[in-house]
Amino acid sequence: TTSGTAPLGKASTGVPHAMDSSITMPNGSFQRMGNRRARAPANSSSLYVEVANNMNPTDDEVKTSVRAFLRDHDWLGDDAEVEVEEVRHIKYGYVVFDKHYFAAKECLLPYLRGQGVQSLGRYGAWVYASMEDALMDGFQFAQGL
Repeated sequence: TTSGTAPLGKASTGVPHAMDSSITMPNGSFQRMGNRRARAPANSSSLYVEVANNMNPTDDEVKTSVRAFLRDHDWLGDDAEVEVEEVRHIKYGYVVFDKHYFAAKECLLPYLRGQGVQSLGRYGAWVYASMEDALMDGFQFAQGL
């Protein structure tokens, strides 16, 4: 399923570039992938892939798996097309909702605002949100400065 509205396209390098948001793959090897063209040089594409895994693969295993997936979908011809890649490990990818969640949020967020602290993004606002949401939080905050 796609969370964006544009059909998939291909950049000259083969990476899908017409996504306006991301693709979620609920039963696949990866949870989500999307394009960040604004972060790529002209005639290039930038792609992020979220991999959730409790098997502790090595960085090389993650890279190999992602490249194989891209090749299987004709989005990558060969490894030489990849100019830069990075694996980041995020120990806790999502906010933990426990029995204290609502009471803590109702207490802490107004307190922080009263101290002049804007607590934004997935962790800062204590919300289940995408990276796009976190970026928009920061953008909207910056617009108000």
